[in-house]
Amino acid sequence: MQLLTLLNKKYAGYAREAFVKIQCVLNPQYTQKSHFLIFGRGRSGSTLLTNILNSSPHIYCDKEILNRPVVNPVQFIHNRASLFKSDIYGFKLLSYQLQSVQSVDKPKDFLRNLVETHGYQLLFISRTNLLRQVLSKRLAYTRKIWHQKTASVSPTKMKVDLNILLKNLQAGKMLEDFENNVIEGFPYMEVNYENNLSSPEKQLQLTDQLAEYLSIDPFEPNIKLKKISPTGFDDYIENHQEMIDFISKTEFSGYL
Repeated sequence: MQLLTLLNKKYAGYAREAFVKIQCVLNPQYTQKSHFLIFGRGRSGSTLLTNILNSSPHIYCDKEILNRPVVNPVQFIHNRASLFKSDIYGFKLLSYQLQSVQSVDKPKDFLRNLVETHGYQLLFISRTNLLRQVLSKRLAYTRKIWHQKTASVSPTKMKVDLNILLKNLQAGKMLEDFENNVIEGFPYMEVNYENNLSSPEKQLQLTDQLAEYLSIDPFEPNIKLKKISPTGFDDYIENHQEMIDFISKTEFSGYL
């Protein structure tokens, strides 16, 4: 099992890249009117945003197509886009993929190439509460459920390793700084989880903003995902009080 996981991480991207090239040869290629990418961290609502965008008949928003190494990321993006008959094509680019998965020496230049040369519009996905983001990721690993389409969730609670939590928060802050540095100077629309995605009312308002930004007709969001992280720490963390006491003495106390 570990060998299969290793092979998937190392070689699945190259296989996907080759398969897309073959598809381009065998099938018609399409040119969209415009393109966009969602840039940011996981557990910030990027899948929910993708779901909202795909509610529009004018848009095809792809998955994380660069989550495995490929030989030529820009060409792969171009080839992948050409397979879809839609007015607008977009995809998700999580910041860790740009930082450590793809062999990109200068991430800012990579993004500049997509924006200035290939005309990609930027949707910058963010989340204000770093603690909630880190805990959401840990809960997903614990439950082995990353996204859910039904309202029922596992009652499983998790025990948080406080030292690992602190390291994850520190790593999250570093990744946040990386994102802000990479995206600085580019025009973008920011989509914040708390401000734009945390309720149906906010999601409805967001669709109007997305339609305006992407120059398409207004559309209704068709949400197929359900929130799986409970609101209260005590609902899903065994040692929630211990965690609160610990975090309150760190630089991340403001996220409690």
